Amino acid sequence: MRFKRKDTQLLVEGWRRLLREGTGSNKLYFLIGPPGIGKSYWVKENLESPYLINLDAVTEAIASKYGLTYDDMFSSPSQEDLDRADVNPDYEHKKFGKVIDQQISWKKWVPRTWEKVNNAEIEVLDVHDKNILNAKNSGKDVVIDMTNMNQAGRSRIKDQLNLTEHETVGVVFHWEEDGVSYLDDLKKIAKKRSEEYKLSGKSKTIPDSAYDRMTSNYQGPLAEEFDEIINVPISKNAIGYFQNQS
Repeated sequence: MRFKRKDTQLLVEGWRRLLREGTGSNKLYFLIGPPGIGKSYWVKENLESPYLINLDAVTEAIASKYGLTYDDMFSSPSQEDLDRADVNPDYEHKKFGKVIDQQISWKKWVPRTWEKVNNAEIEVLDVHDKNILNAKNSGKDVVIDMTNMNQAGRSRIKDQLNLTEHETVGVVFHWEEDGVSYLDDLKKIAKKRSEEYKLSGKSKTIPDSAYDRMTSNYQGPLAEEFDEIINVPISKNAIGYFQNQS
């Protein structure tokens, strides 16, 4: 009896599922790469209903609840706004509310902020912390769908999750190959997505400087950091797709 290729793939997937269920082994995936490189798409194509931890998704949802956009969440009072608030404590911005002292202790670089933005930020952090706490009881593979581009950040999330029974997997999305950087293509992808957001009445902008900062400070995964490392080359991520469409 000869199996068709599709039948063979189904059998292989069935065996994988059986093995997983038999061992009770779940995995903790860290997606490692800049914004827009195809991390969420990779999850959709390669994993079956994992437990997702995605700070950007939470930020967008909470921002919308407060009548704000993703970009608004990074707004802070101008010097003119601060001066007005000093003269008139009741001064209130039409969209962002009053100027208040920063309520998030570690955001020392923004000592005074907008009340509405600050309240939304606090709720984002609260939901994000709850998502991390609930991961342990999900009974699923857990995916950290964030940039995860420095070792200290990855280590901090691992400690918070405390999923010692999960196998750890680092999934690295490449923007450089053979000494050639394709970061400019990634910046073009970000600009295109930003325009698409605007057409839907939203606003999400990732400036070129953010890409430059993230990639220049990038710390790749150490061999001892994960049980397994999966490399996603340019041909298999958003850069490759963009190049093929250009």
